[in-house]
Amino acid sequence: MPDYDSITRLGLVAIIWSGWCVQHSLLNSDGLMGRTGILKSGIGHYYRLIYNIAAVVTLIVASKLTPRANELSIVEWQEWLKLVPVAIWIGGFLIFWLTARLLDGWAFLGLRALGVGSKKMRDSEGDLVTRGIYGVVRHPQFAAGMVMLWVRDLHDTDIVISTVLCAYLLIGARIEESRLVKKFGEKYVRYREQVPAFIPARIPRLQELLRSNPPRS
Repeated sequence: MPDYDSITRLGLVAIIWSGWCVQHSLLNSDGLMGRTGILKSGIGHYYRLIYNIAAVVTLIVASKLTPRANELSIVEWQEWLKLVPVAIWIGGFLIFWLTARLLDGWAFLGLRALGVGSKKMRDSEGDLVTRGIYGVVRHPQFAAGMVMLWVRDLHDTDIVISTVLCAYLLIGARIEESRLVKKFGEKYVRYREQVPAFIPARIPRLQELLRSNPPRS
C-alpha cells in the first residue's frame, strides 16, 4: 500500500469510512433501497439477511483499504489497565444482548426469513418497547457502540474512524427518532420526554434490565 503523508492518509481514512456509512445508509430498507420497489419482489423477504451480509463484507473491505502505515499511537492501555476496555466491551455486548431479548434479534439479523425465532416474538414485532433497558435510555445499542469505539487502543487512524462512525450513529439515532414519531405519534413523544437518549439519568435495578415481558396492566 502506498506510503501517504499524515494529512493525506487521515483524509483518505475519513473518505473510506464515510463512504461505508453512506452505502450502508442507502442500502437500508428505510433509505433509498426502500423506495426502489425491490423490497416488494421475491428478494424482499430475504433482504434484511442480504443487507447484513453486505454490511459485514463492505466493513471488511473498508478495513482492508484503510491505510495504516506510519500511524501514530494516541491511546495505549498498559498492564492491568487493559482490563478496563475488556470490561467495557463485555458490558457493551451485554447491552446488545439485553436489547435482543426485547426486540426481535433474529429479525434484526435477517434470520427470521429462514424460519428462526419464536412465534411469540414475531407476534410482538412492531410494538413500541419501553421496558427493560429501553426504560433507561432510548438508544442503548448506539450508546454502547459509541463507548466501545473509544474505549480501546487508539491510533490517529482509529480516532478518525471512531469520529466518523460516532457521527453516523448520532445521525442514525435522529433518523430513527423521526421514524418512530411518525409510527407511534404521541406515545413515542411522551416516551422521549421521559427517557434520555444515550446517558442514563439513573442507575437501574438488575431486575428492571432483565425484564423481557411487558408489565401486566
